[in-house]
Amino acid sequence: MVSKKSTNDLLDNLYAKEISNEIGIDINDIRLKNYEVKINDCKNCSRRWRFVDRGLSEKNIALYVYFLDKNNIKNYCIGKGFFEESNTSKARYAICFETNTIDVLETVIRKSDIIKAIYSGKFSTEIDVNKIQQYRVLKKDDIEKIFFSKVSSNVKSRRRMWNEIDEGIRRIIGRKPNNCRTTILPDATINKIKNCRILSLHGHQLRDLIQNNYYALDANGENINVDLMMMGHYHLLMIMIRYNTIILLTGCFVGNRIGYREEFISHIGGPSLTFGKKINGIVLNRME
Repeated sequence: MVSKKSTNDLLDNLYAKEISNEIGIDINDIRLKNYEVKINDCKNCSRRWRFVDRGLSEKNIALYVYFLDKNNIKNYCIGKGFFEESNTSKARYAICFETNTIDVLETVIRKSDIIKAIYSGKFSTEIDVNKIQQYRVLKKDDIEKIFFSKVSSNVKSRRRMWNEIDEGIRRIIGRKPNNCRTTILPDATINKIKNCRILSLHGHQLRDLIQNNYYALDANGENINVDLMMMGHYHLLMIMIRYNTIILLTGCFVGNRIGYREEFISHIGGPSLTFGKKINGIVLNRME
């Protein structure tokens, strides 16, 4: 029988190795102290920067900085510890940035989502092993088999979700192939605030378009041309750029049942927007 301590050590090692295999980083090396980062007082950053992502843990910020440095992105600002909505005693961080940084931060969130999937597999493996070992002895190979089965299923599910998001967005605001099948985009609205055209939808429409092999048109049967596309459904809080359009995934308020809020980019929370002649302020408020 594998002891509880040996099981935990084994799963910790498997977890780190699987992250390295899947996304090519050593998770144990991602520490903010490893980078030269100036921590600013940026209470008013939403007035100076176009985008602010706040309420992040130190490990979240370290992951951001790792990829920003790797991509030679320098124009960003990091602040700490002024988030009244945070319900944790640990200091929270913010990162403030411009449009040229969005692609890198999207990469971070995609990779952190895979980390989260691997962690979830590790967590559920630990629970299952403890239950099974009440009735029969498990060997190291048995535990590894359970771990890899759960992680493989989780990672495949998340990759399918990201593929669905990419393809669904393409079918809504991307260029349409010749002679493609089209349909009026259901359960969606286009509103105008000042000079900004905003498409709002839930997000389930993306899968429907893919499964039925349709491309979307607006209520007038025209190609959809907007400045901002907002959707929920995927329980993600993030910004992307596609086809010169800002894509805002609006987060969720479903509680964290597994307890990994200090490890990964949180999805909990929602955005706030400021409009001038254009969208000149989007703040992502992560609230764990």
